[in-house]
Amino acid sequence: MEILEEIKDKPKFFSKRGVILISTLYSPLFGGLVYVSNLQEIEKRNLIFPTIISMLILNGLIYTKFHPALSFIPSLLRYFLLNAIGGLILTGPFWDYHLKEENTYEERKIWSPLLAGFILYGGFIAFGYYLKYQNQ
Repeated sequence: MEILEEIKDKPKFFSKRGVILISTLYSPLFGGLVYVSNLQEIEKRNLIFPTIISMLILNGLIYTKFHPALSFIPSLLRYFLLNAIGGLILTGPFWDYHLKEENTYEERKIWSPLLAGFILYGGFIAFGYYLKYQNQ
């Protein structure tokens, strides 16, 4: 009976792997939104706004500081590499600071954020192509 109660008490989080995957594929800011849902799960809503602002600042710093230094790397690989750095920051210092007392959790499936990002980014790309070829 205690095992069932213990399972019920576990928060449902997106895993570190999931946050890194979303950050790498889309952006550290999008990964930050996934990470923020973990904060909501444990009622740390007061940390949501500072986390999002921090990710905006970190995203800007990563791209302004590392992008020129890595100009010898092909652009697509550089995009994923810089995004992965943001994801590692989220799952490293941020996770250790905000979620340090949550050692065990039930892992949430990452499919819904992956699909949402695919639709969002796909929509932006399709709109860009539409604008590009509409004016010709």
